[in-house]
Amino acid sequence: LDEIEKTVKAFLTSETVTERLKYVRDAKRVYPLMTKFYGGEKIEAEGFEELDRSEVTYLDQFLTTTVMTGDFVSSPIALEREEGKESSYRVDWESWVGYCESSVEELKKEKPTEPVLVRALVSSDSYFNYFFGDDKTWSSYKLAFRNVDATFSAYAQKGSKIDQRLSGMVKEGDEIPMILKIAYPPKAKGKTQVEIMEIVEQGWILEVAEEKKKVAK
Repeated sequence: LDEIEKTVKAFLTSETVTERLKYVRDAKRVYPLMTKFYGGEKIEAEGFEELDRSEVTYLDQFLTTTVMTGDFVSSPIALEREEGKESSYRVDWESWVGYCESSVEELKKEKPTEPVLVRALVSSDSYFNYFFGDDKTWSSYKLAFRNVDATFSAYAQKGSKIDQRLSGMVKEGDEIPMILKIAYPPKAKGKTQVEIMEIVEQGWILEVAEEKKKVAK
């Protein structure tokens, strides 16, 4: 836990992408995502106050716990244990920031009809309108995003494999973290209404190894 705390503190107090990259898992792949997300090299560091040592969950090589940042807000954080001559830990940056391939504002402006990967908190919903107005054709869900004061209405074709899986995981009152691929219907009228095209992962940690991916199409 001392090593984990040291890594998390260094990660959260880094003020440049280059410095933070030293403490990030899958750094080579994630580097361009970080520069896009932060808009360059400079980072406004979250700061570090305390790591919760009493609530640590382990799953294979990953562990999750809670950290209190400099503004005294507690947030979940995930790390991967890397084996080598000496074991070390690296923060899963994508789940930390809730990384999406396009920002909420970009999605609303561009309304992409090709699937876009997003990290969202998924809950059940009952809103139907425009292209998704038929509750006999569609099942309704709500998507919330990390540090964004906006929600999307998302839909799965009723009875599809995606809908069956979602209905099994998302119970009324739950918010389930997932990595999804979403897309707008052609000539979409609603800015925040999308179709769920794939479930990439339950949770926000993307398993890079192909055999570990859980994809529903």
